[in-house]
Amino acid sequence: MPCATVARLLWLPCLLALPLAAPAQDTGVTRNAALAIPATPITSRTALDAYVRDTPPENSPLNWLTPGARRRFLDTLVYREHGLGGMRLADLRYELTRGQAYTLLRLFGAQDYAIDLDAR
Repeated sequence: MPCATVARLLWLPCLLALPLAAPAQDTGVTRNAALAIPATPITSRTALDAYVRDTPPENSPLNWLTPGARRRFLDTLVYREHGLGGMRLADLRYELTRGQAYTLLRLFGAQDYAIDLDAR
């Protein structure tokens, strides 16, 4: 085996130990705030009001919507005896990705509706 090959093989473990990229600097911005998803779905206007009142805005998927879209979406929620009975999804379709819409709709136990939304 040529000496150059042996030298390369001996240096291989040293090269693998080096970082491939410089570590990212901390910019002080929290990229993944802990989302507040209730253990049980929101099934009434009273439960929604309590969620909005008690959840910091930065932890709520509802705040991914613009204020107007959030108001329109919340105003279209229809509650029935066993929970959510209907809603308009237009603002979710235009303002959120499918993954964001899925997470937001989890608040109401209606995440399956996100499957039918067009990806933004």
